[in-house]
Amino acid sequence: MVKEVIAEIIQKEIQDPNLGIVTITGVEMTKDLKRAKVFFSVLGDESTKKKAEAILSKATSFIRRRMSKKVRLRFIPELEFQFDTLLLAERRVDEILKSLHPKLPDDR
Repeated sequence: MVKEVIAEIIQKEIQDPNLGIVTITGVEMTKDLKRAKVFFSVLGDESTKKKAEAILSKATSFIRRRMSKKVRLRFIPELEFQFDTLLLAERRVDEILKSLHPKLPDDR
């Protein structure tokens, strides 16, 4: 639920043209629900990734305020945005597998 709310706030309410196309890929919350690590991906190169991370980090308090109006939690968690490197690793593995077996069909 937290993931969906954060994604909606970023998509609909953050009006920064430098943000690019951001996808929230996951959220890991501590057991006490006071902190959340928010994983994201963004289309573009390394500079686009760094800009998006800076913009999201700067917008953390705004996102938390908006979350407090949309989610019923005892605590609204502190947010930490982190680029999701797992997607890059998955793409790299796909490329390696395709190079090993070039005749396999692409099912994506």
